[in-house]
Amino acid sequence: MRQTRIAAAYLNIGRMDDAGRQESCIHRLDARVKAVVTIVFIFTVVSFPPHAVSSLIPLALYPLIMVAAGGIPVSLVLSRLALAAPFALAVAACNPLLDRRPVMEIGGWVLSAGWISFFSIMTRFVLTVSAVLALVACTGIHRLCNGLEGLRVPRPVTLQIALLYRYLFVIGGEGVRMTRAVQIRSAGPLRLRAAIPMLGTLLLRALDRAQRVYQAMRARG
Repeated sequence: MRQTRIAAAYLNIGRMDDAGRQESCIHRLDARVKAVVTIVFIFTVVSFPPHAVSSLIPLALYPLIMVAAGGIPVSLVLSRLALAAPFALAVAACNPLLDRRPVMEIGGWVLSAGWISFFSIMTRFVLTVSAVLALVACTGIHRLCNGLEGLRVPRPVTLQIALLYRYLFVIGGEGVRMTRAVQIRSAGPLRLRAAIPMLGTLLLRALDRAQRVYQAMRARG
């Protein structure tokens, strides 16, 4: 049950919305300005050489300043980073196996180019994702989408961003409820044998929930 409570806390979309409604100097900035600066920041991070690590560390000031000036809880950003980290790890983990060229020796351990690129990918992941999370937390998804429309981003694109933001947490909420129900019935932790069949059921329940949300939106015009 502890894992379920943690997952529910991570997937609680209300925390991001509440953070976006705060009043601070960062929150009062125009959403278009924050969006442009964040996009430039992301392009700057990805433009560094593939094996850059130490030169990327000073760039951490931008998301740190956003979080500190906006009064955003650090745990809020870290929890979302933890959710996305497995995808970055899956990509970066291949590099040490593919690139074994020795680069330097540290305490008798030979550091290969693959490990340097591994740390570079993870550093870029932390910087870019934390910047986007800080942007959303300091702006709010609705104001951010309005700001993107002010930058001439097509409305269908901003509408898809808003719907994706909402529906990801709809699916997550269904998953948390299903996990809690299984744990209550089995009086123990969720096992892999039971989790695999749940994926198909989760897809069907998420589609059914999405259909109900869509019908409610149409009924409201």
